Amino acid sequence: MKKSCMMGVCLAVMLVIFTPYSTSANELEPAYSLETGGTTTQQVKAANGETYTVRIEEITEMGTYSSTIDITKKGTYKITASLPRQWSVTYDVTIDNNYFITGANNLYINIMKGKLKNSSLVHSKTKATATLKRQIGIVPTTSQITARISGKKLIIE
Repeated sequence: MKKSCMMGVCLAVMLVIFTPYSTSANELEPAYSLETGGTTTQQVKAANGETYTVRIEEITEMGTYSSTIDITKKGTYKITASLPRQWSVTYDVTIDNNYFITGANNLYINIMKGKLKNSSLVHSKTKATATLKRQIGIVPTTSQITARISGKKLIIE
């Protein structure tokens, strides 16, 4: 009896120790409310395990920052993502009053480690993706920052 209880306890401990760590969708996909607007800074954990900082700022039509959004007209949002001591990426996303992405522009990339080999900024009606390809020594790496529309929220992946 003691032997079977001990084996059960060992099995339970092993399951806890060797169960893969998982995170909730909120940890992986920080959401920015397009109705609330303003500025927010959040941490994003990438698929490769790197954690980077994302800042989303609402920009008014005159190029200054606003704390509210007029949902009867389109808005522009500045997306800034950075991996400390590695890289930072900034681009603007324009969203219309139907919550579709109508433009992505002003891509700016700052490489602090390695060399930038290629970059791009593409968008569809529901997402905008900045891609940077760099090389650290002989090792090539690719990073992508995607802003995706989901309802009335902007999700950064």
